[in-house]
Amino acid sequence: MTNSSPTPAPAMERENTAPTRTLVIEREMPHPQEKIWRALTEG
Repeated sequence: MTNSSPTPAPAMERENTAPTRTLVIEREMPHPQEKIWRALTEG
């Protein structure tokens, strides 16, 4: 007779079940959006 019960996965194969958090910061800038985006992406 074989044992058909599942076995736990090794630690490196388990899914990360830790809760995730998201931080959103909003700020009004006195510059056009295009100028800010260019400074962030080409800097």
